[in-house]
Amino acid sequence: MPNATGVRIAVPADLADSAIRFAISNGSIKGSREVAEQALIDSVGGIGQGNLLNSLNPIGAARQGLKSISGYGEIEKIAVPNFLGNGGGAGVGGVIGGATNATEPPK
Repeated sequence: MPNATGVRIAVPADLADSAIRFAISNGSIKGSREVAEQALIDSVGGIGQGNLLNSLNPIGAARQGLKSISGYGEIEKIAVPNFLGNGGGAGVGGVIGGATNATEPPK
């Protein structure tokens, strides 16, 4: 997982296992993943509100045009870890859409 400077860092397995994971349209393209990340950041009030670990916006002022590319940054699937054990569930609603209770990342 890259940190704010783009350097890949090791994430402890327990944290990785509890992460909500997203499948993004054109996810093999870095810009598409960044557009999705920016949309999620914007949906919770943005950077500097004290509710995110992010210290930088992935889409800065010079790259706003990426947001208007058709098919970029569309969230197709969400995998929410099963914190409640067998038979438990979790959901994410609103702008993001439906969720799946899963232990594997979306494919």
